[in-house]
Amino acid sequence: MKAIERLEQLLDEKDTELEAARAKLQEAELKLENDASWYEHREFEPGSEPNPELPIPRLEVRWEPCDDGRYESVATYALVYRHLLGHVVFVPLGVTRTTGALTGRVRGDGLVDLPFRDGAHFANEMHQIKLRGFAIAGDVVTERKPCVACGRLEDAHRMSEPAGKSCRLPKIGEPL
Repeated sequence: MKAIERLEQLLDEKDTELEAARAKLQEAELKLENDASWYEHREFEPGSEPNPELPIPRLEVRWEPCDDGRYESVATYALVYRHLLGHVVFVPLGVTRTTGALTGRVRGDGLVDLPFRDGAHFANEMHQIKLRGFAIAGDVVTERKPCVACGRLEDAHRMSEPAGKSCRLPKIGEPL
């Protein structure tokens, strides 16, 4: 084998390796984009944001159907505020994926359901930061209110225990 033929063979092998490496890089970038996209903040010009009638600043949990067509819903817990430059910014603080249709997120009493973990953060941060909180599923928007005494969402209190009157934090192992 001549030196030129050997060089061409080596170049062909390296081209094949390079194409495989490019494919792996593209796959890794796509995976990273999908994994990290939930926490990228979104900016909206004044009046173009979803639900412009809601107060700003606020906390919200927004249920949306999954983009990939599966029978899943995604709840994004976010802080919504007006930036100094005038646009509205949605900053995701958490995301929860769950099976089930978007319509199943509205409870029988008319309140929009909250995911367990993000719902706990939502209630705590509403109480601590003193921001109003809203749960949104499609066209249904409900304001959720924390108890002034303990910070739990008012609908989490026992029926025999009115919110703010005689509420107390439960003992360990005691149901809420």
